[in-house]
Amino acid sequence: MHRALLLGLVGMVVETAFTAVQDSWKKRDLSLLGSVSLWMFPVYAIGLSWGFDFVAWALPTWWVRWLSYPLWVWGVEILVGLPARWAGIEIWNYADRFKWHWHGIIAPGTAWVWILFGVGVELVRGMLG
Repeated sequence: MHRALLLGLVGMVVETAFTAVQDSWKKRDLSLLGSVSLWMFPVYAIGLSWGFDFVAWALPTWWVRWLSYPLWVWGVEILVGLPARWAGIEIWNYADRFKWHWHGIIAPGTAWVWILFGVGVELVRGMLG
């Protein structure tokens, strides 16, 4: 349980840093103001702990696992994003950033981010033991 909480915090920090750098680059503003929805904490806590355990079990070959990360993340984005939208909550909206997207919930342009994120999470999980 402690590992899930720690990984939830890691996910929140990484997303905040990523949005800070991305927004600063796009707006040419060095304030580095990042943001993340608190709704994402349980998603990161569960996904980065038990979710990654499942993916590692299902796909033990590292390069297959790494290439599959966008598919897993898009699945979670659909499972979380659609019900949130139906409830009137917009946790993220890729329509603002990508020409190609599905209802603003998933975007093919994020694939490389999810591969790098997955590899990074594997490294952090390895350090945690």
